[in-house]
Amino acid sequence: MRVAGVVAVELALLLSFEGISLAGEARPIVAVFEIEDRSKSLDKALLGQLTEYLATEVGKAGVFQIVPPGDIKRALSDKKAESYKECFDTSCQVELGRELAAGKTLSTSVLKIGGVCTVSAALYDLKRMATDLTASAKGECGPAALMGSLEKVAAELRAWGAGRAGGKPGFQEGTIGGGGDGWEIGAGEEVIARFASTPAGATVLLDGKMLCKETPCSKSVPSGAHRVSMQAERYQERAEQVVIAKGATLAWKLEPDFGWLTVKSEPAGLEVKLNGEVVGRTPIERREVAPGGYEVLVGSPCHVEKGERVKVERNQAREVSLEVAAREAGLALKARDGKGNDLEAEVWVDGQKVGTTPGRFKVSVCAKEVELRHAKEGSVKKALTLREREVTTLEVELKGGVVAGGMVKIPAGEFLIGCSPGDGECAGNEKPAHKVWVREFFLDTTEVTVAAYRRCVEAGRCSAPETGDRCTWGAAGQEQHPANCVDWNQAEGYCEWAGKRLPSEAEWEKAARGGTTGARYGNLDAIAWYAANSGGSTHPVGKKQPNAYGLYDMLGNVWEWCADWYSEGYYKDSPGRDPAGPGSGQHRVLRGGSWGDGSGDLRASGRFWNPPVGGYDYYGFRCAGSAAIGP
Repeated sequence: MRVAGVVAVELALLLSFEGISLAGEARPIVAVFEIEDRSKSLDKALLGQLTEYLATEVGKAGVFQIVPPGDIKRALSDKKAESYKECFDTSCQVELGRELAAGKTLSTSVLKIGGVCTVSAALYDLKRMATDLTASAKGECGPAALMGSLEKVAAELRAWGAGRAGGKPGFQEGTIGGGGDGWEIGAGEEVIARFASTPAGATVLLDGKMLCKETPCSKSVPSGAHRVSMQAERYQERAEQVVIAKGATLAWKLEPDFGWLTVKSEPAGLEVKLNGEVVGRTPIERREVAPGGYEVLVGSPCHVEKGERVKVERNQAREVSLEVAAREAGLALKARDGKGNDLEAEVWVDGQKVGTTPGRFKVSVCAKEVELRHAKEGSVKKALTLREREVTTLEVELKGGVVAGGMVKIPAGEFLIGCSPGDGECAGNEKPAHKVWVREFFLDTTEVTVAAYRRCVEAGRCSAPETGDRCTWGAAGQEQHPANCVDWNQAEGYCEWAGKRLPSEAEWEKAARGGTTGARYGNLDAIAWYAANSGGSTHPVGKKQPNAYGLYDMLGNVWEWCADWYSEGYYKDSPGRDPAGPGSGQHRVLRGGSWGDGSGDLRASGRFWNPPVGGYDYYGFRCAGSAAIGP
């Protein structure tokens, strides 16, 4: 009886190894190996549970006979290894599969990219030493989602196995066992293939197993047909069945799994919300966004919120461009002199002229300051606190004084630029004197003051000048002094913010001469602050006598930046009509002299120069305006 029992067991093992059960069913024996975590980011205990689950799913419906993962672990332990080790490479799985009398092995891996996990499985035939089938499924990376992906893979394997079996045939005759089928060494020729992608950095899978962590890469692979997949975060997976031969290069372009959204507004610089989340300020250029619908809103405390709903598809660029209205308030203004007489005064709101008094004006609800200017009665500034769609009424008394920040018109005409007749202090760069014609323009009555420049800084359009012993910025009681310690770029930025520009060198000299031809337009002590009378510092603008055009401090107080690049010999080739200086250079022109200079530098034709990035305590500026624009 004992001998008969042993023979029965041996016969059952032989039948099982050949895929034939005693019941007459052809069921391949499959060794299900532990799932490999290629991204090294999943819990090992979870992987063990998922492997058991996969084995159960593959064994459903009796298509395959399963060697449980636990048997594989014990077989590895029997090899007297120090501890249970992973068995993911093909040679390990082939050796162990044969020891366990399996006809096939199932190798499975999980690759996590971003929040997506791809499950790939390969069914390998130990007799043919070739892959029967690869299957994959993609989903989220939670336990339930991974189980769902494993179910899809298992279903594909069962369907393949059922198709191969062609049903459940009865008992089949034939030779079993004996080991007479020979033995082959396995894989055929290997070749080196190159893999590249756009964008670079994609992960490459070959027959469901990771080949390269990122492209570009070159790898040795068996020649022949393979399923190649490239995956990159935020891009759609591309997978194809390809034939790889010697020297093969696979260079694939991956399609974006996102779109682009551009948001612009007039005016620019407004806050942008996407589905309620603040993402920046306009303009926002080609922001990458996930496919879907977006509610785009643009606005600010000073502007009415306006928006648009858009749908962005994969690999699609959409643009939202909005004209956004300011939140408005009203100003009702009147101006009078000290005797109670009504005046027509210019109205300037935050440095921009909006009209004359008396009048009612729509202005931004965020306006900070209104200034009334009159040529004879001076100027007055008032701080503003406004309410949206409400009118604020102001009646302002002007008491006389210089209008800082006002402009005067300089008529068109010809004049002699350069060294003045009879001036023995001229330098070489002031020669030769020559006639030029300049068109009509406007020029600030005074140098730009600290108070005026501060408005530009507070508006976020100008950077603060440097501070120092004789820098007026930050010094107490010097709001009406010229803003000094500014470089050329800061001066140009202020003028642009104020809707003006820096004067050309020719415009500056025509205005400084005030119709005269001498080196100075009056007695130096009466018209200018310089080394002999300044006490070593700047002074409030407009305290000395003006020239014939009504311009103050054209000589002294601070050197004034001009728009031109400097060239020492420019006057030799200067055009005769509206000269604008050389086309390029390393230095910018300064004119007029300063509080720290001797009388020799305070001449209408005197020229000085400095790199545009240099700002010193004796440099300042005033702005000009073209006749087409006006003051």
